Amino acid sequence: MDLNLVMLIGRITRDAESKVTPSGQNVVNFSIATNSVWIDKNQQKQERTEYHNLVFWGKRGETLAPYLTKGKLVFIEGELRTNSWVGQDSQKKYKTEIFVKNLQFGPRASNDASFSQMDNSNKESSKNASDEEIPTIQVGSEDSPFEEDLEGDEIPF
Repeated sequence: MDLNLVMLIGRITRDAESKVTPSGQNVVNFSIATNSVWIDKNQQKQERTEYHNLVFWGKRGETLAPYLTKGKLVFIEGELRTNSWVGQDSQKKYKTEIFVKNLQFGPRASNDASFSQMDNSNKESSKNASDEEIPTIQVGSEDSPFEEDLEGDEIPF
């Protein structure tokens, strides 16, 4: 049995871009940043930031695009996909993205380092942390192209 599962908690680094492929499929692109902090052998605090490209397919992605704005905290579940193509310089290029299957918005408070308010068993404190309702989005197979491969002219970049 194989498993391709990515789970990330991070902040959106740029507002989402919504596009439509030539075949009429909606696609939303955005990115998030995740941080790691540790103490090195010299007792110095070190920090590393990773940036992740995300793709959200279908009508739900289009609906959420206006809410996927820079700085918002999100919890993402998805799968890794690597696309390849030949660039204008005749070199083979690769891009790895996360195809979003589930998305949950975090609390609005930017100073809260914990993500415990996003726990489904604690929905009351989640509502108090934000003026907005915090939806969980389940991307169904009817909205996403996970079962089929995209043709070269349908790749949204």
